[in-house]
Parts: sequence; structure tokens; C-alpha cells
Amino acid sequence: MKRADRAALDALHRRARGTEKERAETILERAGMEGITDILLAVRTGLPHAAVAAMLDEMHAGKKVVLLDGEERRFVSPRAYELLQHAIMTSIAAYHAKNPLSEWIPREELRITTGAYISGKLFQHALRELQGEKRIVTEKENVRAAGHRVTLRDDLREMRQAVGDAYGHAGLTPPTMRELMERFPGKPDE
Repeated sequence: MKRADRAALDALHRRARGTEKERAETILERAGMEGITDILLAVRTGLPHAAVAAMLDEMHAGKKVVLLDGEERRFVSPRAYELLQHAIMTSIAAYHAKNPLSEWIPREELRITTGAYISGKLFQHALRELQGEKRIVTEKENVRAAGHRVTLRDDLREMRQAVGDAYGHAGLTPPTMRELMERFPGKPDE
């Protein structure tokens, strides 16, 4: 029997014969990153809403479930949440590898490359937690890995300083692009 088939059979067994908590956990896992509200979980488990709400509060206190939205009372399984955080970190690393001279990735671009199907609330929740863990840095609408720094080669660093000096000395009439290009012959692409 394949591993996926075995996992599906185990999930079915927990839903049919498991404890109330095991049934709730199985349904939460199957809800994925969309999560599930306490009301819908009560319907799916056949348990009274008050019992499900109390069970979810206990699970949340024990970090067995992630409370995504306190107003709506939408919950996400820890496994789905960890997968999302891993996907975010992977997307950030891929962006930094592809764009080494770009310090930041726009937040919305990160959300789309991580998975456009992810709710904005879940994505923001994950970013806040990753920032709290000091794994990422956010600034306004931009995100970067905590350890990412743009580093320039020595010649580009010197060029950057010279361009900055040219603009600083020019005052109200900054140099034209042609004037800057004349200062650095043989380096048109940089």
C-alpha cells in the first residue's frame, strides 16, 4: 500500500473511530491553508458548538491549532501553517538568489509567488510571526530575509560613491545621464 493511501486510510479511521479531538484535528488538517471556522467544524464533527469552541480554545492554548481570525474564529492546522511559513522563506530565498542587488521583495509579489490562493489574513499572520522570530525583516510594503544584505563589488561601490558625490556637488542642477556616463567610460551597463 502506498504511503499516501495509508495516510488517507488513517485519516478516515480517525474520523470514524477517533476521539472528538482526533476527529477535529483530522478535519482541520484537511481544511489546509483555508482553515475552518468553529461553527463549520461543529457541523462537520456533529458536536455541539460550545464543545467545539472549548476544544479549539484548549488546542489554541496548547499551540495545537493556529487562530487565524479571532472575529470569525477561523482556525488553521499547525502543519498547514508551517508549510506556509516554509513556502514564504523559500520564495524569499529564491527572490534574493535571482535578484542579488535588490534588497527587498514587494510584499504582494511575495504573496503571489508563495501562492495566490492564500488568504491575506493568513499571509499577514505568518509574516508577523516570522518577523517576531527575526527570520524576516519588513518595512512598509517590502520584505527581506533577516540576513540578506546587498553587497557590491569594490569597483561598483566606488562608482556608487562617485555618482552620489556628483549629485551632491551638483546642487539644484543634477548631472545628466550623459555627463555621468562620460565620467565612467567603458562601464555603460553598470
